[in-house]
Amino acid sequence: MLGGAQDKDEVDKWRGPKYSLCVIDEGQSMRSSILSTLIEDVLEPATLDLDGSIWMFGTPNASSSGYFYNADVFEASSWSKHNWTLLDNPHLPGAGDWLARRKEENGWDDETPIFRREYLGEWTRDEESMVYRYSHDKNLVQIDLEEGFWDYVLGVDLGYEDSTAFVIFAFSEDVPEVYCVHAEKSPHMGIAEIAEKIKRLEERYRFVRSVVDTGGLGKMITEEMNKRFELNLFPAEKARKLDHITLMNSDFQRGRIQIVEGPMTESYVDELVLLEWDQIQMEKGRFKEADSCENHCCDAGLYAWREALHYLHREQVPKPEFGSTEYFDEMEREMERDMIAKAQRVEDSEEAEWWEIN
Repeated sequence: MLGGAQDKDEVDKWRGPKYSLCVIDEGQSMRSSILSTLIEDVLEPATLDLDGSIWMFGTPNASSSGYFYNADVFEASSWSKHNWTLLDNPHLPGAGDWLARRKEENGWDDETPIFRREYLGEWTRDEESMVYRYSHDKNLVQIDLEEGFWDYVLGVDLGYEDSTAFVIFAFSEDVPEVYCVHAEKSPHMGIAEIAEKIKRLEERYRFVRSVVDTGGLGKMITEEMNKRFELNLFPAEKARKLDHITLMNSDFQRGRIQIVEGPMTESYVDELVLLEWDQIQMEKGRFKEADSCENHCCDAGLYAWREALHYLHREQVPKPEFGSTEYFDEMEREMERDMIAKAQRVEDSEEAEWWEIN
């Protein structure tokens, strides 16, 4: 049997039969939450009757993370590990010369991450190949946000065969960070289902702004939902996407974007850690997201992040307590600055000619 396992609905289709052998290909591109459910909840129990095996294949990804990475790298992993390179294939007698030419054409050396990943099968993290500069350490938090303190924005990426994604960010002018509190996606959603989903989320979060991807038929669909379901949706800004991703990456690297850890945001995290640039297009100087990676929550998150106003935050300098030593010291400094400024104005006026003095 041959089939896919793109989401939990497809994973559930593999329940029931007994398997003597399960082969998972391109494991590095599968979302961790989906891959772990497929293996641990579905396939492992299904191989017990026949004492079957599970094989998982793939090429190291640029993020050096995910379920496949953990299975291959961690010493505590129960998986039997094997790897080989292009040069180990006995049916490719000219592989060595071809690889040497490819390295020369692309300016690669033996330490170039893409060469080590794609042709030597080594795990080598490559930040330049990742679309987003997300980090578990900097950007994933366990926190309960205080109700009533936050404003919320919603980003929606429309799809049908591809998933429709909903991502919510919380922000406040009192803090410099913006928090992702909710992310979900689902394929085959009709207009009515999407509108009902948005209305349920609106009832809970009371969005200050809701933006929707209006590419393709998106604009027509958005206007239809606004009219028929009394929503207040705005078109998402899609121009200069690479520029916006670059700005968002600055917030990721500074820890200004925080994702509240939990099942409500795992679909967003899964995409962030796997989404890579298309390597062939990068070699031509173009930046296009790889077709093998899902980006629905990432796009919805980009739309929502652009509407958040956390960047308006300004650090408040605490004032000294009235009557304290620090209070009087600050008064003296202000008086000194005023006297210096007045003296400077007098000096300037004395040096000026009489007709220049106002």
